[in-house]
Amino acid sequence: MKNNQSTLMLIKMGLLNQIITDIKFFVLIRYIIFLFCLFFSFDVYTQCNIDYTYQPIGSLNYGLSPDSLPDGVVGSYYSEDLTFFVPTDTTYQGINVTLTDIHIISISLPIGLSWQCNIDYTYQPIG
Repeated sequence: MKNNQSTLMLIKMGLLNQIITDIKFFVLIRYIIFLFCLFFSFDVYTQCNIDYTYQPIGSLNYGLSPDSLPDGVVGSYYSEDLTFFVPTDTTYQGINVTLTDIHIISISLPIGLSWQCNIDYTYQPIG
């Protein structure tokens, strides 16, 4: 009887040890996957390039540069940078409005096209 109890105890300890080892392995795998994703997330970061060559037309101090985009070819990679020049103030329904920042909430594009911008999608006017 004592021999059976010790055998049963050893089996239980072996199973418990195996469960603990499996849990440690699972946690280790999750940690490795987390580090892998974290490492490659730095590589994916992109930021819009500012077009410093933009010249306002006439008295306008706002616009889009370039003012038109080149045509794309179906099935081919297409990448273009746009720079939005936004005035620091404007008048809306007779009220002077000063713009402190602009947030892009959403953008509509045809299926197959996507967009990327700076990390926080925010612009602070200068001047």
